This record gives sequence, C-alpha cells and structure tokens, in this order.
Amino acid sequence: MTYLLDTNVVSEVMRRLPNPGVAEWFSTLDTFSVSAVTLEELVYGLRRRSMLAKEAWLRRMLADKADVVPVTVAAAHWSGERRAVLEFRKFTTFHARHMGPSRRLRQTMPTIGSAGDFERVVDEFLEWRRGLAADG
Repeated sequence: MTYLLDTNVVSEVMRRLPNPGVAEWFSTLDTFSVSAVTLEELVYGLRRRSMLAKEAWLRRMLADKADVVPVTVAAAHWSGERRAVLEFRKFTTFHARHMGPSRRLRQTMPTIGSAGDFERVVDEFLEWRRGLAADG
C-alpha cells in the first residue's frame, strides 16, 4: 500500500526530535507519495530558513522512496470548488485543499491527510507537543 503523505507528516519526520510514533510509522514505509504542492511547501519552508542540509536530505529521501504526484488541471478545478465550500465553513488549509484532488485522481492511495486519519495524526501530534510544553 502506498500512502499520499501530508506536509505535516514529512516535516515532522525531519524535525531534530520527531514524534516517536510518527517516526516509527514512517520508518516502516518502503515507498510513499507526496503531492507537488507538498513538495513546494517543504522546499519553501527549508529555503526560507536556509536549512540546506535538510533540503539535501529531503531530496535524497524523495529520490529513494517517493513518487511526487502532480496537480493536474482537473485536480485544480476540483480543489477550487471544494476550497470555496471549505472556506465558507472556516475549515481549510493550503495542503488539505490539494491532497483531496490528487487522491481522487489516484484512488489506489489512501491519503494520510483524510479527515479521520488527519485528525488522528493531529491529535497525536498535539498530545506530543503538550508533553514537550509540560516538560519545560
């Protein structure tokens, strides 16, 4: 099974001290996919902070393990329509707007950013962050 990973999952793995659960799960993946939008967000964030060593690691890791899924015209139209609905409901993020269309076009990949999976990962992440804050 190939997963389409969200920006938050990949960036968590790249942290100096990643969440142990996320790091352990990620280490079990032989391959995975990221959308072109996720790749853009990751490179932007690393370049903005001049984290060139981490960018080099990201490039090697993607070359070894990942498939970058393009965002097509159909995906962009679908995303724009959904974004309008989601913004109306005040429930949207940049990466989530683009992962849905990519998944829809590649039905063979479960999206780690889908509502249930994403909420579970976010809950685990927030719990871990609260633990860091409590530890001082």
